[in-house]
This record gives sequence, C-alpha cells and structure tokens, in this order.
Amino acid sequence: MRCMAYNDKPKKFFVMRIKKNGLQNFQHNKPAIILGIESSCDDTACGIIDSNGNVLGEAINSQQLIHLSFGGINPPIAKMLHFHNITKVCENALRAANLKLTDINAIATTVKPGLFYSLNAGTQFGKYLAKIGEKPFIPIHHMQAHALTARINEKIDFPYLILLVSGGHCLLAIVADVNKFYLLGTTMNNAPGEVFDKITRRLKLRNIPEFSSLCGGLALETAASKASDINQFSFPLIMTKVRNCNFSFAGLLSESVRCIEAEEKKHDIIADMVIPDVYNFCAAIQLTAVKHICQRTQRAMKFIDDMSLLPTDRQTLVVSGGVACNNILAKALSILSTELVCENALRAANLKLTDINAIATTVKPGLFYSLNAGTQFGKYLAKIGEKPFIPIHHMQAHALTARINEKIDFPYLILLVSGGHCLLAIVADVNKFYLLGTTMNNAPGEVFDKITRRLKLRNIPEFSSLCGGLALETAASKASDINQFSFPLIMTKVRNCNFSFAGLLSESVRCIEAEEKKHDIIADMVIPDVYNFCAAIQLTAVKHICQRTQRAMKFIDDMSLLPTDRQTLVVSGGVACNNILAKALSILSTELGYNFVRTPPNLCTDNGIMIAWNGVEKWNRDIEVIRDISKIEKITVQTRAPLGEDWTRKVEAANISCKWINIRKKLYQ
Repeated sequence: MRCMAYNDKPKKFFVMRIKKNGLQNFQHNKPAIILGIESSCDDTACGIIDSNGNVLGEAINSQQLIHLSFGGINPPIAKMLHFHNITKVCENALRAANLKLTDINAIATTVKPGLFYSLNAGTQFGKYLAKIGEKPFIPIHHMQAHALTARINEKIDFPYLILLVSGGHCLLAIVADVNKFYLLGTTMNNAPGEVFDKITRRLKLRNIPEFSSLCGGLALETAASKASDINQFSFPLIMTKVRNCNFSFAGLLSESVRCIEAEEKKHDIIADMVIPDVYNFCAAIQLTAVKHICQRTQRAMKFIDDMSLLPTDRQTLVVSGGVACNNILAKALSILSTELVCENALRAANLKLTDINAIATTVKPGLFYSLNAGTQFGKYLAKIGEKPFIPIHHMQAHALTARINEKIDFPYLILLVSGGHCLLAIVADVNKFYLLGTTMNNAPGEVFDKITRRLKLRNIPEFSSLCGGLALETAASKASDINQFSFPLIMTKVRNCNFSFAGLLSESVRCIEAEEKKHDIIADMVIPDVYNFCAAIQLTAVKHICQRTQRAMKFIDDMSLLPTDRQTLVVSGGVACNNILAKALSILSTELGYNFVRTPPNLCTDNGIMIAWNGVEKWNRDIEVIRDISKIEKITVQTRAPLGEDWTRKVEAANISCKWINIRKKLYQ
C-alpha cells in the first residue's frame, strides 16, 4: 500500500465539502466525537470515542513482530511503517465506528514525548486531517493520556495517584486535573519494560517456540508462571533506604546479565541454547522488579498521607502503561493498597494485629480481582496472626450495618439502594435473608452517574469534584421549577417489588438531546435549566423506589411477615445518602406505620466498618467463624452471589394491588 503524502489528493474516505467561513460547527444534539491518533513509538493506532466515554471504533497496526527481529525498536523502520500504515489505520477506525470525517468533532494526536520520527508521522497526519476537515486539533501528551485512560470505564474523581509503568517510562504522579500533574518520582535510568525486553533477549527466550512471537514483558511473565522454584535465584533490592520515589532498574539488568553468564558457563550453554532453569530465573526477575515498584509506590502513598494530598475517603491508585498488563504486578499493587489501608486502620484504633480476635473479609459478590485482593490479604492476616476468618457477603453487610447504632430487632425490611444494587429484602437473622425484589437492569446510582455525565455537570465548577449522585442531588436542590420537566413512572401496575431504571436513563438522554438542540448547546456547554432537570430526575427515581417499597410493605402486611408492633424499614447503600429519598421513605413509613431507620451516611457507602460489624454479628452467634487454617485456605471469592432465599416469585404470585401514597405532595407541601 502506498503511503499517502499529505499534499496528495485525499482519498474518497476523507473527502468532504470545505466551508469558507472557518471551522464547521459542532453537532449540538449529540455528544462530541473525538478521533485520536497514537504513533509515539512502534504502533500506529487510531481510536474514536465520544464525550460520554463510549468507544465507537478503533484500529491498530502493530510493528511488534518486525521489531522483534531487530532485538528492539528500530526508529527508521518505525518511521517508515507509520507513514505507510497511518491512512489505512484511520480509515479502519472510522469504518469500525460507521462514521466519516464529517462526523468527527476534533482530532487529538500524540505530539510528545516519544521517538521524533514516529511522533512526527502521527502529528503531521493529524494536522492534515484537521486541515482538510476543518476540525480543531488537540495536542496530546502521551503519558498524561495513559494517566487519564482509566476514567473511561471507572468513576475516578480527581485527584488520584498514577503509576505509569511501561517500556519507556516508570513514574509516580498525582493527577489533580485533566491538565494538572505533579511528578513524585521517575526512573533514573532504564524503564522496566525495556529491562524485561533486554533480559528475555539475553535469555534467548525466543528460541523456545512458545515465546517466539511474544514481546519481552509477556514472555517473561509467561515463563515466570511456569516456575517450579521461585527461590532458586534472588536479586538484591536497591534503593530500599533512599527516601524518594524514584526508580532504578539498571542494577537489575546488569546483575541479571552477570547471573545469566554464570549459569551459561556452569551448564556449558552455547549458541542458541537456553539455561535449564530459565522459568525460575524469570520468576526471580519479575518478583524483584515488582517488589521494587511496590516499595517506591508505598513511599509515594506515605508522602501523600503525610502531606494530606488526597482526600482520605477516596484515595485511589491507578496503574497504567504496557507493564501494567502484568498480572503479578497488578496483584501486588492491590495487596499493597489493602495492606496500607489496614495499617492505617490499626494505627487509628491504637491496636496491633495481636489485639484482633478475627478477620472478616468481603468474599462475595463483586469484581473478581478486587474481591480476590482483599480475600487473599485477609486470609494472609488470619494465617500469620493465627486468627479465625469470617467470610462476608457484601450486600448482607450493608443490610446489617444500621444495627451498629440503632436497636433494631430481627426481622425487618431492608432497602439496599446504591450504584450497583437496588433491592428489597426481609432480614430475618444474621444469616437469613428473603429477597422480595431487585433491579431488572440498571441500579439508581449508576443511572445518576450516567445522567450527570451526559448533562456535563462537571463543567460547572461547583460540581467538578462531586460524584454523580451527590452532584445530581445538589443541583436538584437549586431548582426553581420542579414541574418544568417530567418523566413517566413505570411499573405502576406491575404487581411485584422489582425495580427498573433503564427507561429513566434512556428517556433522560433523549430529553437532554432535545434541550441541547432547542438551545443550540455545543461542546461542553450545559443546558440552561439543568437544575430543574435534575430535580425531575431525582423525583422520578424517588417515586419509583417508594412505590416498589410500598408494595413490599403491603406484601409483608398481607402475609404477616413482620410483628405489627415493631415494623421497621432500614435503608442503606450509597444512594441512601440522598436526603430527598430519605425524607420520602420516612413519609412512606409514617403513613404505613413503619419505623424508619437510615444507616448513618458515613456508613451507607462501601466501608470497612460494615464488614467488621457483620463479622461481630457472626462472631457473637458463632456463624461462619472459620478457625481451621486448611479450611481458610480453601475459601474462594464469588463474583455473583444471591442475597438469600429468592421470594420474588412469591411476591408476584400474591398479586397485590396498592393505593399509592402521594409522596410528591407531602415532599413539597
């Protein structure tokens, strides 16, 4: 394929009518769509994403196999391949997204840092697209892009700590904003990915067919996973007493080469032969590098704590870069984060591990790697401290937390409402739960996050650092007309206790797009009546939650499931912090003769106290208190786990009708 020169006639794929009055307007009734070009080193890549974080299309041309034959990146070859492939790569990304250049709002391109000729290829082509398409051009810093990428799929608020670890970099920094970064430490010589490449090349791993097409880092990790004795080789850790956050991998590289030469001499290794214990060798290299990275990261965390640089209630470590794909490193960093949190908790309590009676740990449900990190560390503490281990169900812990401060006897009704859950259940005992209803699709907190992101509330300074739910509630509190917008209530005649928030999400997006079109809202502008809009969203969600809860109460009354003299509704979970929801549920409870208890807001969101309390509840009743170390070792995490016995079909079969309490009238009277 011929490389298209930038002064050539553009291919039909990019042809468009050129306006004479400057850059074409943004499409104002849709999210902004950005085309990104990356060519800082050896891969030519193009990605297309909208301002809501939806990946629309991407394409990449990898040069890995070509550069493997050179034993490393060959800049002239990289330059030639970038120029040769960049047009096709961008075409493929647009085709994957089913878009044309006319649909793109701006061209973002890596301009620094990297290999000059590689960067230049992408930058020149990005500028060319911006010129022929009359699009804004957004220059991108390669490392800053790595630091921000996790925010595509995760709700990560500024500021946070980033560890960027790759073949060209190793650094720790605080990410304070989109364009504010504070460097805490960087590599003083080689980057870890570069060292892995050089060591695997010196080990001649490519002579083993299984590794012949793998990059250095993946080859080393794969080989290390086959180790039979990780203690056979050891390498000294450096900088353990150097009180900064910088890294150094040059010593590991030189020591590994010396050790390889000694092994080759010892075993008479010649030509393309590989040392006999290469898997154990790779495991030792990997472990040494991981321990060094973790120690420097731990020092950065300590510096941040001492200087109070991150909010104590949401300290986040993000790891990115090519070497971040290493699963052992990811696991080690997760353990490190957990260990530091536990150390801080013990310090705050003025206790030691010897003072603890048992270790309670969330083992289900949740994200596998997140659960596994906590579970493995909890089991480790139980082992070294010779303590019993108490496995905890995340949602059951939420359901029991209100009993810390309130005298709440079993049984009672729990409403768990958060970013990941929305359910109603009877809590009959510490380990007896009967599910009455759950969300059929999205959870309310998730919907609030998505709506506030689509509303671009973070572009209003007051809301820039607030999570979606709190931003929506705060904006709603400023409404001047709660009747300006209205959204339909669903499931009013569906005679079960399940929830559904997907319709509210889709209808809100449709309404936002209509408002943006009506008011010519472009780019990062916000619709004029955003406060009234948020109030309508909040009210609709609250009414839906209250109606489903009222039906659960009616089912309980009809079936005589709670003692009539002490009927209690407990609400917990992150969305339970919403004061309008709490007020509405209090009104509902009063009307129906229920005692209403809201879990204290500081314990509504995910926290360690609720897990410890669930541990106390089980400890006092000797329920699931595991003392046998062999049984503790067998405990595994579960990403999915029912709350308890499923009664949702019983509820539906009861076919209960309700005369709805007028929550709206009582809320705003």
